Amino acid sequence: MYQPRGVFSIAKTSKQQTAYVALLDMRVRTVEKQEDAYWRTRFCREDYYVPGRGYDQYQPAYAMGCSNALQQSDADFQDLEREMEAQWATDSGSSLLPWREVRFAIQAAWERTASHRLKIELPALNSPAVVDVLGDIQPIYRSCVALADDLQRMGSVPMSSFAHQVLQRHSQMLRGFALTLQKKMALDVRRQTPDVFTHWSHCWRSQWAQFKNRMAEWEPAQVFELCEVRERKLFTAYQRTLHKKLPAEISELLQQQSHQLKINVDRLGWVRANWSL
Repeated sequence: MYQPRGVFSIAKTSKQQTAYVALLDMRVRTVEKQEDAYWRTRFCREDYYVPGRGYDQYQPAYAMGCSNALQQSDADFQDLEREMEAQWATDSGSSLLPWREVRFAIQAAWERTASHRLKIELPALNSPAVVDVLGDIQPIYRSCVALADDLQRMGSVPMSSFAHQVLQRHSQMLRGFALTLQKKMALDVRRQTPDVFTHWSHCWRSQWAQFKNRMAEWEPAQVFELCEVRERKLFTAYQRTLHKKLPAEISELLQQQSHQLKINVDRLGWVRANWSL
């Protein structure tokens, strides 16, 4: 993970440190993807290009130049040339080319990154990127994990194989959401063991207790109704969080997950109304 100089001397708390590193890492990866897309269409027009060679022979060089320019924004290419040459000898990825044949590609990527000022700007200490963002994301993460576990438990209710598959797909979707949030935000999940009695209101706790006691008596349609209500509540939580001032990368991720959740919860209602479960 990307760790720029000075982050830990600026960020005073472990929460701030986590937010800094996670957000900066996301921004670096965004820039690297943009640069990769640029060079993928451009590499064969460069003076150093040798006809017949594929992009895979130059891609690691562009990645190295871009990454080093981002992380060493105060240095010149010549200052780190020897260091990168040594790095290339042990970490050239898919490329089989020697240093002398990729040096100009690395320098070109470095200079493009530097000239376009594609650098990582530290957010202010009192910005939501540092102070609030983890507090905004963790409740959604916990809700995704808890609901995914509950859907798995609901699968013990007798129902058709199709209904089981629907519940399983929704559980997998929610686990995917949680895993992505965990990776993007470097969430500390050691104390995040999901407990439905922690995250539900008193009303839902009572309903869940009754549900467990009478599980064998429930109809599949009741399970799907409860699932639909829970997912709509989660969608509302996504929308509420998206109204807050969030870093662009986090907002985009939540919008993507919220959109996917809305599509699937609407399908869930349609299945409940139109299929034999």
